[in-house]
Amino acid sequence: ATEADGTLDAYLAVSFSGLDPQPTEVQRETTDPTFYKTIVLDCALPTLHYAPLVFISVKDYSTDRCLGRFGVNLATDAIVSRVNSDGTKIRISPPLGPDEEEPDEKFPMPRWYDLMREEVGDTEGQVLASFELLAKTTPDQQLSDPTSLEPSTRPAVVDIVALGLRGLVPYQQMSIQLPYTKFVLPKTGGDTDTATTNRSKKPTPADPNYLQHIRMDVEIPEKPIFASPIHITVRDVRLGGFIEPVIGTGTIYLDDKIPWSPTFKKSTKFSQEWSLDDLNSAAAPLTANTDDAEPLSESPATEAGVSETKHDETIPTEISASADTPTIMEASTTITTTEAAVEAPTAQLEYLVKKQTPVEADTGAGVFGALLHVNKNELAGARKTKHRKKGLVSRLLGGDEEDDFSDLISGDDDYEEAEPEWRKDRPILKSELEETLPDSPFETYDLSLGSKVGTLLRDPDWRITGKFKGIVRVFRKDPITKEVLDDDQDDIDLMRLLKPQGYKIRLYVIRGVHLTPMDPGLMGAPGKSDPYLRIDLGKNQVFNDRENYIPDAVDVDLYKVIEMSTELPGDSQLKIDVVDYDDIGFSDDLIGTTIVDLEDRWFSRAWRKLGKDKRNETLGSMRFDVKPLELRRLFTKTSAQEQGQLECWVDILTPAEASTFPPDDVSLPPKLKAEVRVVVWKARDMVNMDTITNMNDLYIKCQMEDTEAQCTDIHWRAKGGKGSFNWRMKFDVELGHNTKVMRFPHLKIQAWDQDIIKWNDMIAEAGIDLGRYLRKCYHKRQAVKLFEGMGGISKVGGGSKKQAKANDPTKKGGLEIDEIVGQGMDGEEEDPLNPAAVPTPKEDKDKKLLQKRRAELNAREERERARQNKKKNKKKNIQDDGKKKAQCGYCWKALAGCWYCCCAGRGKEVEATGADTKEEQSKDLEDQDTEAFIQQFKEMTGWGDTDPKDSSWLYLYRFDHETGTNEYMGRICMSITIMPKSIADIQPAGFGRSEPNQHPYLSPPTGRLYFSLNPFIMGSQLCGPKICAQLTSCLICLGVLALAIFCQPALNALVFLFCNNF
Repeated sequence: ATEADGTLDAYLAVSFSGLDPQPTEVQRETTDPTFYKTIVLDCALPTLHYAPLVFISVKDYSTDRCLGRFGVNLATDAIVSRVNSDGTKIRISPPLGPDEEEPDEKFPMPRWYDLMREEVGDTEGQVLASFELLAKTTPDQQLSDPTSLEPSTRPAVVDIVALGLRGLVPYQQMSIQLPYTKFVLPKTGGDTDTATTNRSKKPTPADPNYLQHIRMDVEIPEKPIFASPIHITVRDVRLGGFIEPVIGTGTIYLDDKIPWSPTFKKSTKFSQEWSLDDLNSAAAPLTANTDDAEPLSESPATEAGVSETKHDETIPTEISASADTPTIMEASTTITTTEAAVEAPTAQLEYLVKKQTPVEADTGAGVFGALLHVNKNELAGARKTKHRKKGLVSRLLGGDEEDDFSDLISGDDDYEEAEPEWRKDRPILKSELEETLPDSPFETYDLSLGSKVGTLLRDPDWRITGKFKGIVRVFRKDPITKEVLDDDQDDIDLMRLLKPQGYKIRLYVIRGVHLTPMDPGLMGAPGKSDPYLRIDLGKNQVFNDRENYIPDAVDVDLYKVIEMSTELPGDSQLKIDVVDYDDIGFSDDLIGTTIVDLEDRWFSRAWRKLGKDKRNETLGSMRFDVKPLELRRLFTKTSAQEQGQLECWVDILTPAEASTFPPDDVSLPPKLKAEVRVVVWKARDMVNMDTITNMNDLYIKCQMEDTEAQCTDIHWRAKGGKGSFNWRMKFDVELGHNTKVMRFPHLKIQAWDQDIIKWNDMIAEAGIDLGRYLRKCYHKRQAVKLFEGMGGISKVGGGSKKQAKANDPTKKGGLEIDEIVGQGMDGEEEDPLNPAAVPTPKEDKDKKLLQKRRAELNAREERERARQNKKKNKKKNIQDDGKKKAQCGYCWKALAGCWYCCCAGRGKEVEATGADTKEEQSKDLEDQDTEAFIQQFKEMTGWGDTDPKDSSWLYLYRFDHETGTNEYMGRICMSITIMPKSIADIQPAGFGRSEPNQHPYLSPPTGRLYFSLNPFIMGSQLCGPKICAQLTSCLICLGVLALAIFCQPALNALVFLFCNNF
């Protein structure tokens, strides 16, 4: 097109062998001109192989500018015939086959040729033409006049269901006022068949509804290749009809709509019977991760100009309509962002859902994303083989894993997060629903204006100005009775389609992911946005959540339900905008838009059938049809690049259904204020950072995400790698869906050496993932202890198997060493300090430290075994005299010997041989009470070296980049408790060892620096035993020397007297 209204005055010019170009007639104001003209060129040619090309050019009459051309090789594209003297033609090339007959045609069958300017694809358009080369017998032979090219026709009916226009943009900076549409079908003789819709501005001028059923009696060629397209012209009535400018033109091609066409396909978009099983073949493939999907590209323009793309894939336009004020539904529903797509429970929905990794999940690969192809299962197996033997050993300073402690949480085996009601049985897609469902029941045709080529005074300004929406069909017509044949109008419910009805629209918006940052980052930080939702239905803005914007986020949780009313057909363009909030500036920035066509969904039987089998009409548990949760892409007008995604779904209900079925509750449960209590009890085997004194000024530093770091007091001059703290830290956190501490649930633990003169030295660093325990505390609203039942000796056992094992005296000091540091991949007990389990140190000093640790563990095991043997020897050996003996029904040990099972309520008496007297059972219980009292007394006074109750050791390692191994740096005994703030207020505890010192009680630390008048003791504490001994030796030597110097006169006198006496 060269004119501003999107048309041109076209004609063809034929050039060949240096002859003057032969033009055709001019066809005005059209983009699909029809000529039906034969051009005869009389010339002399050499051998056909060397014949020149025939060039056909398409030109605009007003500017005489060539819009495109194509060349034809007569040797390959033309039919060569010889004309006899009597006027008959004999075909020469290409020769007929043995079974072929001479076609009874007045002219060769034409075909379409693509236009080009300088190279293929640099322009648009095609020309339908055929070529015939007639060889004369003599140069002066006269040929008969060419026959008419007008094809034979047959009567037909063009049936148009004109729904309306959609997305009309302003014309000449003025909004649309009263548009109407004109359909023009050219005839072969030069006339046209026309039909015009009514003028309409309802519900809005930009989206007018015609709701008309138009039928045009036409003549269509018997050969569909000659069928002319229907031209669409949209005009806007202004100044009472004085001005009617063209605001858009389009084309409807009939090739595939003619019943006698070989490519004809009966349209069943509106009335097709469709089931969920059919979607398996029609569904677009789902991507495992939206980050791995192919980049978005613009849809190529079809030769017919028909837009079959979905509304969400096109650049959004201004929409206007009327709607009611929405309502926002709020309640308490639980959902986690880490949930993967849920598999549909029925076979019918398996095609919709696949196990996929979450779209909002950050793999952390960064610029090393190419490593994502590595098999994670293989990596996991390798890591387990190398590191599982260490159990709770942390990966420090270069390690790639954090301790999970999943095998130590009490009652964790039976804990599962409850799935929200709205998510149950709901399919989850990784794309728009339009890519999965069959085609829209309606056809849309692009309307455009402007020129694509431009002129010297005007740049190209071609643009899309809107769409025509409707259904176009062609029916055969009996030539005699004029009766319409093949009329399938009964397949369309015209009463429902052409008469608007009121409906309730419920839009559920779950979250936005990967939103484009609109605010630049500072100091190298990544950019963020302050997103909020804005919903338009037609020209009215039905929802604006600006005051509830979410600051500094690109992945946001929305969980809102917006309810509105509309009429269908009518206000059907539901536009969802994600906007960035700005404090400074004239307006907020649009992040992206997605448009849902409500008419396409409601009038589609396929969509209405989705989830209908999940409808629940039982009173008290009513639920509407379960529509799939779709991931819609966001776009802007100025870019075809995706600006993020939005998780949502839409329900369309009749007023009766809206009053019957309540909206799904998708809101999140309220956030929970919680307190994380970390007690650092003691440290052992810490590597000395002061190499001169072989001591540390040791303290432990802990920090959780979004909290201030906290430190223990300093154990000055800690010797032998030992430190005593008994120090409590309290972190106030906010638990909830996608809160900062839930997204980064890591407890960072560092061991430091305090230095006064220079900077402090970090000994080692560990990280513990508390995610699952924070979620358990959040969902169950109860306190969670990570190491419940571990450490110490407890008389009363808990309810978990781990606690039972921890309280079993047969274990090493109440701490299950096998599960923490000595369990191999195959369940075989392994030495926790062998080279395969613990990284081999690079120095002999570290080897000696490991050997010392091994000796300590062996000694503890021997002491525990001796204690158990002593208890067993105290029991009387009962002879097998037929008496009954009580046994535990849980572990099948002697009832008196299984004190844990009985106290825990798990034991039951069963019949067996032998019997323990009640006196022996009572004595055993007294021994246990005494042992528990002694243990409690030691904990209160700080005596002894037993592990506190509900505690565990955290082994620290540091990665050596030179050797590529992990160095053992020591261990920390600690307890961790996560509790809601309400429970923390009931069970108060002071920071450190301050009052109230309870839950648990923290005794004063032992082995600390204390004042003494004995200089040797103070020297040993300050400088260490070795330096103190060296200094003492030096002082003694200096004293002897000083004594010798100062006592020299006396010694001389004594020597003199002694010598004189003798």
